[in-house]
Amino acid sequence: LSITLVALPLVPDVPIPWLAGVNPHKVWTLAILLAGISFLGYLGIKLGGEGTGLLLAGAAGGLVSSTAVTLSNAASSTKGGAAGALAAGALVAGVVSCLRTAVLAFIVAPETARALSPALLAAAAAMGLVAAVLVRRRTGASDTDTPLGNPFEIGAVLRMALLLAGVGALAKFGSERLGGAAVIVIAAVTGLTDVDAITLSVPLLAPETITTALAAKAVAVAVASNIVAKAAYGVTLGSGRFGRIFGLGSAAGLAAGAAALLATAG
Repeated sequence: LSITLVALPLVPDVPIPWLAGVNPHKVWTLAILLAGISFLGYLGIKLGGEGTGLLLAGAAGGLVSSTAVTLSNAASSTKGGAAGALAAGALVAGVVSCLRTAVLAFIVAPETARALSPALLAAAAAMGLVAAVLVRRRTGASDTDTPLGNPFEIGAVLRMALLLAGVGALAKFGSERLGGAAVIVIAAVTGLTDVDAITLSVPLLAPETITTALAAKAVAVAVASNIVAKAAYGVTLGSGRFGRIFGLGSAAGLAAGAAALLATAG
């Protein structure tokens, strides 16, 4: 609470040139978001048990930021949290994120959304299936109900937020150097941290500037890039078991989405 009420209004809400254009206000806002998602998971565990609580928290968090859910759950897995349940929650956040992207695409560009939806739905179904298997198995013997740490531990939350800010700065730098013509490459770079930016802008260029198929491919690439980035975060920042499980689920989503995109490409 003190983070929001005291520090946030004092943080500059403008891009800082010597920070590669990173906006400190947005970084701090992300830190608050991460703390909030951690608290959702903590509260869900207390009310519904570890498995159910983390699934509910993942679904709710996926509406805002599936990346933040992944980072939060990965951190929790290194502090004794149940790796399987945490991975399932992060995968559910990815499922909700894919469905949310499909809805946004339909709102801004229905034609592009129709070309894109099979890939998004296939990716969501694959990740959801892995999450369902994890829930059904109730994970393995290593998934114990060890109490989680303080969900508002500011040091860990800020480290995660700064990591995303650094990736965002690299994405911005790469996009500026590549130029506006490289739609797919820009989508891949931007998708590392933000799928919405591509979803809400590139489809509007079709069909006058680019084809509908290219717009759909750009959004799909951004989603794929985001899934890869989250898998990397899970492997590097989570426990070994969390990284393996979440990486497998992410790979299943990528494979299913790519197969659907290729099958429906005209």
